[in-house]
Amino acid sequence: MVLTLFDLDHTLLPLDTNQAWIQFLADVGAIDGEVMLPAAQLMKQRYLAGGADPDVVFCEFFIETLARFSSATLSALREQFIDEVVAPAISASARGLIDAHRERGDFLAIITATNEFITRAVADCFLIDTLIATACERHGEAFTGRVSGIPSMRSGKVVRVTQWLASGALPGIRTRDQLEHLRFYSDSINDLALLEYADEPIAVNADPMLKRIATERNWQIITLH
Repeated sequence: MVLTLFDLDHTLLPLDTNQAWIQFLADVGAIDGEVMLPAAQLMKQRYLAGGADPDVVFCEFFIETLARFSSATLSALREQFIDEVVAPAISASARGLIDAHRERGDFLAIITATNEFITRAVADCFLIDTLIATACERHGEAFTGRVSGIPSMRSGKVVRVTQWLASGALPGIRTRDQLEHLRFYSDSINDLALLEYADEPIAVNADPMLKRIATERNWQIITLH
């Protein structure tokens, strides 16, 4: 079986869903933009600078926003966010890439550091059922604002893929070695661990550090947006 994994932010989408979520909440008056927007920018700088691996503090900054609202309010906000921010940003080239792999019979999955609540709805826009995202802790139906398990971030993506395979999600496959081929698309040097883990690493809209490494190693480099 061929497994094709896609990063989400700045790979399939030309935006950062974490940052876009904070901007959206500020725009609709659901959070204090004067406080949260500068704080979100600091988190962006933290992400770009590297650091903790995986970075729980980074993930929980964004997940904490989920704990501020009731389940019904969150669902309504997410639906509006998808309709107004995410769906209009999806390019024909991104859909075409996914469709090409689907037609070849690949098993498709999105893997992202952004939390599962937001990205489940985004994956649905791409008609991709399998999502490996940072899980959110809950008490009943309510979010606590904390990460559950290992964030799907940096080397944590390799751990999460390994755990997902071991779970039997792919019939007859439990380990990486049992895959016929593993392909991964990403834009970021933060995904280097999973790119190196893949048989076929592909740099998409690559940041400068990833573009340099991809060039040195003769990895495929493409542009979607």
